[in-house]
Amino acid sequence: MNPHHPSVQQRQQAVREYLKEGFPVSITAKQTGLSRKRVYDIANRDNLPFNRPVTANSNTEKSIIEMKFAGFDEETIGAVHRMA
Repeated sequence: MNPHHPSVQQRQQAVREYLKEGFPVSITAKQTGLSRKRVYDIANRDNLPFNRPVTANSNTEKSIIEMKFAGFDEETIGAVHRMA
């Protein structure tokens, strides 16, 4: 392995940090040099958010709005939808 590449543990830690900060899987994969599948594997293993984009008028957007009006806090809504 090229000595300039970070170790596996460093890349996994970078994945955790990117996802916790709210970056989507695609950007996290590009920034860490890992495949999206590997980032999803790490996220699933460590129960981290996926941070998928929410498109207008989607079921996810409607669900988030309903939960917000029902009084759920942002942390709970994020946990339900796997978002940071």
